[in-house]
Amino acid sequence: MAAKLLMTQDQVTADREMWQAWRRTGVTASEISAVLGICPPEHGSPLALFIAKQVGEIPQDTDEMTRGRHLEPYVLERFAHAHPDLEVLPGGLYVNTDRPWQMATHDALAVDPATVGIDREVIAGNGWRPDALALPVQAKTSINSEGWGEPGSPDVPVHYRAQTLYEMDVRGASTGFVPVLFMTDWKFATYVIEMDEDSRADVEVMRAEAEAFMRRLEDDDPPPVDWTPATTRALKSLHTDAPEGEVRINAELAKRYRAARRANTRSERRLALAVNEILATAGGARTITAHTGGRDVKVATRTKFPRGFIDAAVLREEHPDIAKAVTRHTNVTALYPGKWAKE
Repeated sequence: MAAKLLMTQDQVTADREMWQAWRRTGVTASEISAVLGICPPEHGSPLALFIAKQVGEIPQDTDEMTRGRHLEPYVLERFAHAHPDLEVLPGGLYVNTDRPWQMATHDALAVDPATVGIDREVIAGNGWRPDALALPVQAKTSINSEGWGEPGSPDVPVHYRAQTLYEMDVRGASTGFVPVLFMTDWKFATYVIEMDEDSRADVEVMRAEAEAFMRRLEDDDPPPVDWTPATTRALKSLHTDAPEGEVRINAELAKRYRAARRANTRSERRLALAVNEILATAGGARTITAHTGGRDVKVATRTKFPRGFIDAAVLREEHPDIAKAVTRHTNVTALYPGKWAKE
């Protein structure tokens, strides 16, 4: 088994249409969590992915995705600095030669010269092609560390774990790295996932689900409709012209819709009331707990800024390296209009 390079990282950057065309022929590492139904609901779903494979990529650039893409070079720089024993190489789009439907776009590849027995200068040059001993690196950013374990552990959010394991399986790698930059305190950490017995069992499930998804595509058999925002966005993308005409739906569906709208209104009001009551009680506290079951359980956490807010003055003063990286890779004003302090 081996991984075949389809597009280098430079080619992926220069020709996104070709990259997307290759991706439509299989299931990639970034898509496997959607196939499994475990990715964040705004990011993907089985039906949304099915539609994307049929009609092309569906625009879904969230603030989180934009942030991650522009900070990726910085995260990889930090990873290389934190692991001087590794040679960090560009990623690219690879396919498994035994399973041509299984692909992954690696953010980077890491090679341990001591393991492969090749001089670092040879590895860093253009004459050495990464093989199974090149380990996938999947760079991430996260607002905070909730859902993440201790640095160095394999404890990452479940959809990132699936993505990394799938990347490892594409190239037969024994280890995968997930470097992450936490945006709240600007701390960096690396998580390490090994292909142990549990991981292999999970990989077998992922392979089976990916193959089943490919059969759905061949048979034009879409997955069931679900509630996720990703599915809503995908279904709307099928009909972009101004609505016209009339359609009759099932009376039972209409009844469920009206009942759900009424229940949703009541639920939103109950939630808003509970939030306001908590705020009235919490004062200036950051963490709100409740004593239940003989112990204190965290109910909610308050932050100083709304999610996605970046205080530019603090960033430049306390973390000039990160501020430099952000401004080097993107138009900050366009990303965060009105939130970046002027000089």
